[in-house]
Amino acid sequence: MKFNRPTHSCISLIAIVVAAVAISSCGRKADTMYPWGWEKLGRPTDSLMVALQEAFLGDTSLDSCVILVNRFHEYADAPGAPEIEKARAVFWDARLAFATENYGQAHTLFRRALEATDSAHYPYDARYINLCLEPFEGKVLDGSSLDWEWYRRMVDDLDYSLKHDAALLGGVRAQYLSCIMTYSGNPNRALHYALTADSLFAGARREGDRLANRMNVASGRILTGDTVGALKEYAWIQCEIDRGVEPSSPLLLPLIDYNRWLVGNDTTALRRLRLQAKDNPLLVGYNAVASAYLAAMELEAGVTDSLTMRVRDMENGVDYTDDATQRALVLKMLGRACQALGRRAHALEYLSAAADVAEANVEALSGDKYAVAETERIINGIEQAHIARQRRAELRLWGYIAVCILAASVSGWFAYRYIKRLRRRRESESKKLDEAQRAELSMTLSIREKERQIEELRHKISSLADEEMIDAAAAREIESSIRSNEGASKADEEFGRVFTTVSPEFQSRLRAMYPRIGRNTLRMAEYIAIGMDNRHIARVMNIRPESVKQNRWRLRQALSLESDYNLDKILRDLL
Repeated sequence: MKFNRPTHSCISLIAIVVAAVAISSCGRKADTMYPWGWEKLGRPTDSLMVALQEAFLGDTSLDSCVILVNRFHEYADAPGAPEIEKARAVFWDARLAFATENYGQAHTLFRRALEATDSAHYPYDARYINLCLEPFEGKVLDGSSLDWEWYRRMVDDLDYSLKHDAALLGGVRAQYLSCIMTYSGNPNRALHYALTADSLFAGARREGDRLANRMNVASGRILTGDTVGALKEYAWIQCEIDRGVEPSSPLLLPLIDYNRWLVGNDTTALRRLRLQAKDNPLLVGYNAVASAYLAAMELEAGVTDSLTMRVRDMENGVDYTDDATQRALVLKMLGRACQALGRRAHALEYLSAAADVAEANVEALSGDKYAVAETERIINGIEQAHIARQRRAELRLWGYIAVCILAASVSGWFAYRYIKRLRRRRESESKKLDEAQRAELSMTLSIREKERQIEELRHKISSLADEEMIDAAAAREIESSIRSNEGASKADEEFGRVFTTVSPEFQSRLRAMYPRIGRNTLRMAEYIAIGMDNRHIARVMNIRPESVKQNRWRLRQALSLESDYNLDKILRDLL
């Protein structure tokens, strides 16, 4: 199909409308640095931002971190540097203070960085600084008063990391979420996040971080009732350490032995824990707990030789046992051991203290049940709201698509109607042109036939004059009359063509007013319309002036004009 220029314009308009709708349906998507999410500035600080984040999350030495922070300051403190770079420089100073355990200064610098950040233009920076700042303000590890906005942001960060293949960052986020769910009393969610962190650490080849995180996996399995799975986790961690993987904390091995005893009643692990904790000031609490379990087994077996040593270890470590259940156990075993050793006053004191701790623990656990249920309800609400947001986003997307389709359909329909109208107009013009060409051909043939007949008439008149059947003077007069009529006819035809070019609508307008108007009367109207007087009209039409007046009267009658109407003006207005 071949389209003309208006058709091309219409199609271009459709494309512009569809493109405009599609562009308006897309929100602004900031160009961010892979994989952390900060908005790019197109300066050398972009690559430094990524290098600094990887350095502080990884095993880079403190000296190397200081060098990177100083290099960042060279760009951020230069004249004309964006304000966000200055805020980011303060943020990295805070990270450096935190790495050197100067927590007070780190807190102050994080707060300054947040105040200097334009959160409207750089929301990810503000959110990330908040994640680093809020632990200083006690908003992270308290499960009973969990900051749900923080939880939502942390989940968003995890989703971002999973989508952008940022394994290390995602592993850290998942590990945080696992701890929070454990403190909040949600073991299933804690196990889910711990397993997610394990997969991400494995992908990032962070074997030390993976060892520590597998303890979270084991704890989640214990809390969900999978003791066999927990024991397998402890065995796996032990095998990795034996293989040469360096644990991230020296407390990892004692903790494994303690959990092996607690979950699987492994007395060998308990005694190994006792030996590891005996001379380690960091494990005084574990030493007290191990001594309490060993004292219980010895009292059950009737062995009292080592009770004095057990009592000493338990008394030294009872104040360092943070867990209420463990503290109650140590106090209870202190009371029983003192009773077996004949120290009744001490036995009564320890047993009373054990009862108080146990009672407080029962009340706390009762309250925790309500807190767990409330936490689960809030988390479910957050997830439902997230799902609802996703559905609304999908509905908006489908709405935009529907609008685009509708706009394209409407535009296409109008384009189809426009093209169809152009096609009909072209066909009509072509038909009119064909009719005009046929009329012109017919007229040409008619003129040629008339010329042939006139030529034959001349020959006959010449023959009659030669045969002296008519007078020679009469023959010349007839010949002159024929030439005069022939010239008038040609002049009339030429005038008709010129007048039609000048005013192509005149005849159609006049015929619309008087459909049965004759050809001679129509030609008379054309002469009058262009301002010719009666004598000029008579000369052109080869008639007498009286005949012109009579024709003017007939034209006035045909147009139903009263005597006071100006015929000449009315005809000129039709031009």
